Amino acid sequence: MGLLEGTKAYRKENGQIQQFRPQQNAIRMKNGAERMCMTSPSIHEFVHALKQTVLANKRWVPPPGKGSLYLRPLLLGTGPVLGLAPAIEYSFLIYASPVRNYFKEGSAPLNLCVDEDFDRAYSRGSGSVKTISNYAQDKCISTPAANGTILPGITRKSVIEMARDQGYQVEQRTIAVDELIEADEVFCTGTAVGVAPVGSVPYQDRRVEYITCPRTICEELNTTLLGFLFALGSKTIFEGGKMFFRYSLFRPHAI
Repeated sequence: MGLLEGTKAYRKENGQIQQFRPQQNAIRMKNGAERMCMTSPSIHEFVHALKQTVLANKRWVPPPGKGSLYLRPLLLGTGPVLGLAPAIEYSFLIYASPVRNYFKEGSAPLNLCVDEDFDRAYSRGSGSVKTISNYAQDKCISTPAANGTILPGITRKSVIEMARDQGYQVEQRTIAVDELIEADEVFCTGTAVGVAPVGSVPYQDRRVEYITCPRTICEELNTTLLGFLFALGSKTIFEGGKMFFRYSLFRPHAI
């Protein structure tokens, strides 16, 4: 039995390194551990371990805009007994590896499919324990509610906050396939891709295509997200000994 997380550390234009909302990963792992009846590190222990891992591997953090240091926290049972029972002890470790940007330049549309014969997760199961698709129309973005069947992603949460701050109405609810078919624009979010556009979805006897040209909502949100990650074009403000970024909905976690 085990739990995993995924997050990244980025190098800013001034050479400093920052993580993207590590406390949210800590909270999600803690919630997942409770769901799976596992012992887990505290939020402070989790964040501290991430920071020490980044510092020990800071030379492997790519230059600004060229990639990031991918971090994979892992919590698993490591006791001497193998059986259908909770482990008597657990190990918490973090893998670190430099990765390039998911897309070589900008972003490329994804092609997805609709499977009507298989459910990846079920209600009240473990689907919320460690993607999300969205569609927008008339300044409205809809996303499936994180009610136990999808992962409550950190990038997902951040994009929702940014979208609302930019004047979009965001609805979290059940989305029917018919709505997906009628959508003008669809995108996915995740640690690896940021905000990635969906180009098409094959459904029954046809392929539905979506808007992926420049000046899309997806591009707007992804540009904003990258601006926060690398502090591009943001003004640094020092207040009470803490560093803030103007226009930021969430403060980067500096290393």
